[in-house]
Amino acid sequence: RVYGDLRDNLALASSVGLAPLTARVRGSESQISELDSIRLESFDLATVEKSGVFSVAVDTAGLSGAYIFPDVVTMGLNVEDDIERILQGFSVQFDAERVGADVTIEPVVVQVRFSGPRSLVNTLDPSLLRVWVSPEDLEGILPGEERRVPLRLEGIPEFVTAVPETSAVTARRAAEGSTGAD
Repeated sequence: RVYGDLRDNLALASSVGLAPLTARVRGSESQISELDSIRLESFDLATVEKSGVFSVAVDTAGLSGAYIFPDVVTMGLNVEDDIERILQGFSVQFDAERVGADVTIEPVVVQVRFSGPRSLVNTLDPSLLRVWVSPEDLEGILPGEERRVPLRLEGIPEFVTAVPETSAVTARRAAEGSTGAD
């Protein structure tokens, strides 16, 4: 059980690793028959200054008299400098075939701010990222109607946060008899 936040200049770069993943518990049947897992003592992420292996004790509350082996496990944390990177030129995509060619989206291009561990943010491949509007958010848009719809992001690596410059875009269906072009 981890709690707290890493220091502002650090970001988690991979999943928390534990070893060993299993423990042997001996005790009275009434005490351990319902156990499917055991807890570890809480670990405060605010205490982490760099990547490393940390010892964490097994939480024996409610298990007095039971024998637990091991009673301490190791937890591996991989942290890196927390950086920010702004990328521009993401075209806002939507399913024009499903929604209709007379619907336009503004803005058509947005920038996205990425933050997280240095190695992951620096190796982001923008071609794997998708900025889009869901067809469900455009359903029933009437001729001449203008609607604010949420912007969605896909393809963001785990441990990386992505924030578009705007959380919503304007969808507009051309008025009847109009071509949809300005």
